[in-house]
Amino acid sequence: MEYLKPKEATITDSDGDSLFHNVPPAPDIPVYATTVAYNKDPSPNKLHLGIGVYRTEEGKCHTPNVVRQVEQTLANDLSADKEYLPITGMAEFNKLSAELIFGFGSPAIKENRVTTVQCVSGCGSLRLGAELLAKHYHQHVVYLPDPTYGNHPNLLSAAGLSLKTYRYYDPKTHGLDFQGLLEDLGSASTGAIVLFHASGHNPTGVDPTCQQWDQIRQLVRLRGLLPFFDCAYQGLVSGSLDADAQSIRMFVSNSGECLVAQSYSKTMGLYGERIGSLSIVCKTADVARRVESQLRLVIRPFYSSPPIHGAAIVTAILKDRDLYNEWNTELKAMSDRLAKVRQQLYDALCNSGTPGDWSHIIRQVGMYTFTGLNEEQIEFLTKEYHIYMSSDGRINMGGLSSKAVPYLADAIHTAEGKPLVLNVVRKAEQMLINDRSRVKEYLPIVGLADFNKLSAKLIFGADSPAIRENRVTTVQCLSGTGSLRVGAEFLARHYHQRTIYIPQPTWGNHPKIFTLSGLSVKTYRYYDPATRGLNFQGLLEDLGSAPSGSIVLLHACAHNPTGVDPTLQQWEQIRRLMRSKALLPFFDSAYQGFASGSLDADAQSVRMFVANGGECFVAQSYAKNMGLYGERVGALSVVCKTADVASRVESQLKLVIRPMFSNPPIHGASIVANILKDRNMYNEWTIELKAMADRIISMRQKLFDALRARGTPGDWSHIIKQIGMFTFTGLDSEQVAFMTREYHIYMTSDGRISMAGLSSKTVPHLADAIHAAVTRMS
Repeated sequence: MEYLKPKEATITDSDGDSLFHNVPPAPDIPVYATTVAYNKDPSPNKLHLGIGVYRTEEGKCHTPNVVRQVEQTLANDLSADKEYLPITGMAEFNKLSAELIFGFGSPAIKENRVTTVQCVSGCGSLRLGAELLAKHYHQHVVYLPDPTYGNHPNLLSAAGLSLKTYRYYDPKTHGLDFQGLLEDLGSASTGAIVLFHASGHNPTGVDPTCQQWDQIRQLVRLRGLLPFFDCAYQGLVSGSLDADAQSIRMFVSNSGECLVAQSYSKTMGLYGERIGSLSIVCKTADVARRVESQLRLVIRPFYSSPPIHGAAIVTAILKDRDLYNEWNTELKAMSDRLAKVRQQLYDALCNSGTPGDWSHIIRQVGMYTFTGLNEEQIEFLTKEYHIYMSSDGRINMGGLSSKAVPYLADAIHTAEGKPLVLNVVRKAEQMLINDRSRVKEYLPIVGLADFNKLSAKLIFGADSPAIRENRVTTVQCLSGTGSLRVGAEFLARHYHQRTIYIPQPTWGNHPKIFTLSGLSVKTYRYYDPATRGLNFQGLLEDLGSAPSGSIVLLHACAHNPTGVDPTLQQWEQIRRLMRSKALLPFFDSAYQGFASGSLDADAQSVRMFVANGGECFVAQSYAKNMGLYGERVGALSVVCKTADVASRVESQLKLVIRPMFSNPPIHGASIVANILKDRNMYNEWTIELKAMADRIISMRQKLFDALRARGTPGDWSHIIKQIGMFTFTGLDSEQVAFMTREYHIYMTSDGRISMAGLSSKTVPHLADAIHAAVTRMS
């Protein structure tokens, strides 16, 4: 017969394609991939801070003594059997779980308005609740906090719910974006489902206060939103079972309806037992009964009935007063250890002088700390230190031991010492990459229009009359160097004076830039080595004797290499002198916001000169203040007397740029423009910039204190009087060579130190080297 012919059997031949040959390989699940990588790593120093497991000081998964005790009791009970549980699970477990989360005197429980079913841990509880809502609730939209537990979107969307997010974490403060949360939930559709973390928010460790929870509750009630709580850490956050359930109990009071998913993985160490529960609080006992009947229909084709062993352990502990108290004591000890390890890590980072504010480590609560480390730093920690953690910077504090704290702190410190890429820059760059409508077409000769407009506002002020009157022309250039060169080339072609006065000393590249452009370079006195401060009298005398119309290079702030700036009163005297002599100011502004921590304060000198119709050139760079060194992004602005002159100047600048680099690169300018035009990103940038400036000030003070503590000969107060990235130490070339040879410290031969390259960890070594150089090479 036909169906017995051998050729018909070829579909089962081992040489043929599998029936599943079209199944593609799935990507690794990140948290488990991290565990696999950790397990394969042969390093004895490896550290696993990824998956959320509470571990002992020895790095073993922690099982509370009370759990081991109960398990032994259950094993000795020969009357116990392994028969299937009911669909809804172990009745006593359900009753005790409800009392644990809602309180023993809960009116909702007394009035039979709560239905509780045993589930497959917290994930199973969430999925079961989501399935019920997708089948029987009128709204299919659920709002999740941003960020949230990585599996939340999978669990809820797989059930058929639509996902939206509400603002939760504020990366600028490492805390709660409470205003954003209220705004987003306030605009949510009536009846929408809202997922809340009851306590110990994962991954941030940031929880609302009780007062904030009450405001959230009132808003949720007002908008008719349905709360769905994920409660995985009750008792592990504050050490109090009641305190960690307070948010839920608030919402349940006054007949509030909600869903609550509970897990005993963390709080009883029952990870592998997959034990949890779903409770639904309803308006009436009748509704609760109907809801439970529908839950059975969801469970039956899902997993039929839940596992017995974990439920038996939990029930035995919750129903016995002595065992319950013992568990409570162990839970408090676990919570206290988490708080202790947080404090130890914070102290270690502070003692190392690790850049940044790390106080969020001790403000955040529960199992996790959201460090603020970026992906590049995390990769560095894994590659160089064998430390494994999630790519969003979350650390499982439950996986950290006291003895491992110094190792982790050293690793974070070293990672923070790498060339800094600001978080806001990474965010802006990601936005650009995600924008599929962007193209890589050539920019106009003068560059990105948005970038030019915003750069001018940044340096001259948003309300600058010169900008309003169209007296400013701004062109995008190749960072600060390119801006100076374009300006110098223009002046060499179109300005009646070919002499430029530069401060003595100045940045080493200044003379070359101006000379190669065809300008004649002269100097004016600036730095006084005797006082290690400003030679103001010499400056006034030299500029006072300069020919009328000469060009004068001025450092807008944070003079390079000396770190010595005029005061505002001195700047005003310089301005008046230059106006009286008709000298043309050419500002080099490479450190706006980086010197004082204030963008406006660091632009004050430029704005003084532009006031009352003053003309000038300004070269801007975003290398330092946005960390965009390699992107080569800067701007040249020329302030003119009239809009007509500005238009003519721009037309000639195009003729300078075209044969020089034709048009500037797009990527860096797009990053800067995105940051400057978005209020939130701009504010985030100013906060990061202030932190950078404060860190440099801190390094100055530490170095000064270290030299004074060693009794190093001389007055070193200039280190804390100078500002910005550089300190002009006063060391001579022989002493600098000695420090390189004997201490392996590399710096410029004129004694300039980049304070930004110095960390608290390296201050003592540098102080030792300076002390030796001064005492042995004097």
